Amino acid sequence: MRRLSDMNNQLGPFVYLLESKSFYLERNIYFGCDNIRKVIIFAARIPLFCKMNTADSIKDWINKLQQNGKLYFSKEQVSEAFPGIQPTGIRSALARLSAKNSIVSVWKGFYVIVPISYTIKGILPPVMYIDHLMQHIQRLYYVGLLNAAAFHGAALQQPQVFSVIIQHPTLRDNNKKNVRLQFVARRNFPTDELLESRKTQTGYVKISSPALTAADIILQDSQNSHNSTAGVFIGECCRIS
Repeated sequence: MRRLSDMNNQLGPFVYLLESKSFYLERNIYFGCDNIRKVIIFAARIPLFCKMNTADSIKDWINKLQQNGKLYFSKEQVSEAFPGIQPTGIRSALARLSAKNSIVSVWKGFYVIVPISYTIKGILPPVMYIDHLMQHIQRLYYVGLLNAAAFHGAALQQPQVFSVIIQHPTLRDNNKKNVRLQFVARRNFPTDELLESRKTQTGYVKISSPALTAADIILQDSQNSHNSTAGVFIGECCRIS
């Protein structure tokens, strides 16, 4: 238990108010206690209670999102849902939930929820949130290269990164929980006719068509001074068709 003098130093004006005669009757009414020490201890714990209630309220809100099939949210959405909570309180609550691995910040101000089935990995696969993330940062995109090839059934090597093709300017690659998002910028972004929409567990994701996937892989291989991957992919596409 902390010494009363230590709490006096921390609570400052509140202790002075408690010790004033004008507050004597009021503390009995509001706290039901005429012992100044007990009232000070109670008052010192009020901020802790508030933090716990804030985190619990936001956690309940996140659980409802998950029940409705949404595994993502932004900090702006939390602020809109809890207008009475200060930004510092929201940041603190989200930090607590992040420390418990209940949520992961995959981008500044954008979070994904970690269901029990993904507790071991600690994060969702990017394909389950990339469309919502790109909407959040308002950038055109499509999943490309080896990740798109996998969607088309090509049996290539397992991608070590999740490749996202975006319209110029580029974005910095992102690495969270050993999952790397690789952003590749294109000045001439393809039209919708060259893109496909595929359903995922959380919605839809845009991917490159087989022809665009082959073109992207050829371009990538030429920059890396080899063309084996492109040849294998084209061969796989011919076999599948």
